[in-house]
Amino acid sequence: MKIFHCHNCNNPLYFENTRCLVCGSILGYKEETLELVSLIDTNNGYTLLNNDGRIYRYCKNHEYNVCNWLLDYYHSDQFCTACTLNRTIPNLSDANNLKEWRKLELAKHRLIYGLLRLGLQVIDKDIAPDEGLAFDFLSESASSVNEDPVRTGHLNGLITINVAEADSVHREYMRKQMAEPYRTLIGHFRHEVGHYYWERLVSNRPQELERFRNYFGDERADYGEALQH
Repeated sequence: MKIFHCHNCNNPLYFENTRCLVCGSILGYKEETLELVSLIDTNNGYTLLNNDGRIYRYCKNHEYNVCNWLLDYYHSDQFCTACTLNRTIPNLSDANNLKEWRKLELAKHRLIYGLLRLGLQVIDKDIAPDEGLAFDFLSESASSVNEDPVRTGHLNGLITINVAEADSVHREYMRKQMAEPYRTLIGHFRHEVGHYYWERLVSNRPQELERFRNYFGDERADYGEALQH
């Protein structure tokens, strides 16, 4: 993950920072330039330390300490590009759900940042139902005993993540059960979004599909057998 720097004092910053620990500058992520920027509080929104003539505000999910992305102050949307993709989130009246949701959002925001850096389109499924992307963060405890268990996966642009995967103890247990060399939250997001972009950019394009197979191998090969190599 890229290390950013404070525009006021040049101290190294991490992607999720909202304050510089050296000079105390307020920070926010500006999607248009893919950078963490230093802000000045005007008591009616924020301006950039390197003033660009605009006024900004935080995404609505900033109030839950899960997002530091900025929006134009006068923009009609309440949520940033990353947060607007949420279709379902856990019941936040449960303190444990809130704790785990924060971990999920941290990983998801890093994912969306990475996609934007690669120049990939990030389309909201609400706007484009057939082509867009959305996330369901579902909890086993919220499911009826008569319903199927929550499974992490992807289907037609909808990525479902089991909230339990945010718990490191559960994740390590599952890693051992599945005999996996590693199992991370960001890894889940990257794996599932890979299915999404595979369908959008590769699988229905013969020329791209041929290039993919020449480079990565044939995806139709037996999965279990492939794991032996």
